Amino acid sequence: MNKKFFFKAAGTLMAAGMFFGGPTAGASDVTGSQAEGDGFVAGNAVSADVDAPIAACGVGGAGIGVGTGVCEPWGPLATTGDAKTWAEGEGNGFIAGNAIAAAADVPIAACGVGLAGIGVGTGVCEAYGPLATTGDDVVKAWASGSGTGTGNAVALNVDVPVAGCGLGGAVIGVGTGVCEATGPLATTGDDVTKAYGEGDGFIAGNAVAGDLDVPVAACGVGGAGIGVGTGVCDASGPLATTGTDYTTANASGSGTGTGNAIALDGDIPIAGCGIGIAGIGVGTGVCN
Repeated sequence: MNKKFFFKAAGTLMAAGMFFGGPTAGASDVTGSQAEGDGFVAGNAVSADVDAPIAACGVGGAGIGVGTGVCEPWGPLATTGDAKTWAEGEGNGFIAGNAIAAAADVPIAACGVGLAGIGVGTGVCEAYGPLATTGDDVVKAWASGSGTGTGNAVALNVDVPVAGCGLGGAVIGVGTGVCEATGPLATTGDDVTKAYGEGDGFIAGNAVAGDLDVPVAACGVGGAGIGVGTGVCDASGPLATTGTDYTTANASGSGTGTGNAIALDGDIPIAGCGIGIAGIGVGTGVCN
């Protein structure tokens, strides 16, 4: 893997830093739990998978002066995938035979970020690999039981890629963001989230399945409170996107507060591309 990082920051009252927790990746997670038991708080199963790559790469900041962040990574920025998470619980009694399966992921990325309070903030990113992305999540929860608070199943999946790419900002001065991305910006997919609950009694046999996603993207972003804000985006991959979500909740039961099923799905792509913002001055955004 070849990675090129360039960082420059100059000025007075300067605070500067660079983050490159790596283009990070992560895949092939299999997490499962199985429990069986009767009685008081018995036979409950909880299984969780997180991951959470974030990345960043070239980050420059200056209170007064020039803050420049340039990132040219070869390889993945953030990205996870291939996670299977399941939980199976069975039991009779009080708070027994419940199952919770949850997965998170949370890639964010960023790439070139330059910020200045007063002066010039420039962020340049040339990314040849993906920015953010996740996928291939399968989350399942099975639960069965009789009694009080039994046989309830909860299956959750989150994801949250955000991306960014070229980000430049100045409170007073010039903020320029330039992004050239050949891979996907944000994007998730391949989520299957299921919950099966079965139980008799009080608050038993309920199922909740939830899925969220939340890709955002942006690409070239330049902002200035007073001055010039210029954003240039040249992206050959998709901006935002999600897809292939299956969210299922099945429940059955007899009694009070039993046999209820809730299935939720979110998504929320936003995108952007070339964004230039100026409170007072000139704001220019170019999207290719």
